[in-house]
Order: sequence, then structure tokens, then C-alpha cells
Amino acid sequence: MTFSSGTLELGLGDFIVYSTLIGYSASAGLGAALASYLGVTAGLVPTMLHLALVEHRTIVPALPASIALGMVLLAGQRWMVRLLAHELASCSLFI
Repeated sequence: MTFSSGTLELGLGDFIVYSTLIGYSASAGLGAALASYLGVTAGLVPTMLHLALVEHRTIVPALPASIALGMVLLAGQRWMVRLLAHELASCSLFI
């Protein structure tokens, strides 16, 4: 099964993996879910642009860039942002 919009197609499995990553991230909080959503979207946009701009139709995997960016932003949010928030809260600078 695929989702198609004009000449662009994404497999249903891609959406399942994206939603699984974002759903897992949501268990850690809204900030984590938003970070992984932004990463997935940021990885998907260049992939779709590549497919739209190439003259001859090619098959390009949509998962690697999206999942990698989603995981990187999720890890960054969970470690860096959370640590910064705890440090600021301990100094009574962030409530």
C-alpha cells in the first residue's frame, strides 16, 4: 500500500515507522514528541524535494534521513534540554 500525491509515493510502512517513533517519543513528554516530529519532517522534506525535482523517476528510501534526524533531535531534547531545565530549576532561574 502506498500514499501518492501526484508523482510522489510513500509506502504505508514509512508512515507506520514515523508514527511509532513519534508515539514512543510522546511517552517522554510533549517536548520529546515535538522534537521527533520536527526531525521526521525535516528529513522527509529533502527526500520529497529530491523526488519531485529529479527528471527521471527513481526510488529513494524515505526512512533513513527522517528516522536519523528524528532520533538525533529526540536524543538532544532528552539529554541537553532536560539537563538544562533541571540545572536552571536548581538555581531557581527556571520555574
